[in-house]
Amino acid sequence: MIQFSENDAQTCFACSVQKPEFRLISLERVPRKDRTLIPTSAATLLCRRCLIIAFGELHQSFAQFQFPLGHDETENHSLVRQVGLLVAPISMTLEERRVLLEELEDGD
Repeated sequence: MIQFSENDAQTCFACSVQKPEFRLISLERVPRKDRTLIPTSAATLLCRRCLIIAFGELHQSFAQFQFPLGHDETENHSLVRQVGLLVAPISMTLEERRVLLEELEDGD
């Protein structure tokens, strides 16, 4: 599980100015040393403005999902191959959390 410290969560990870309102969790495929693509997840905290900007860039990373691993790609430098994305408000009621967890655990 990806967790953030209280200090990390004070400002948006993108602009470092505004208070974050959303957690963006991305399922991605990244290269490893043997040059195969493996699934991993990434998480970030974003303010509303930076979330809108991130959505504007999503079409490119989802399109890259089908691209084979390039010769110049490494573990530390590669395309973003997003498979899926979840955006959730940081502040949720217990009922909202329960409903979200049920949906994620259902699998259908």
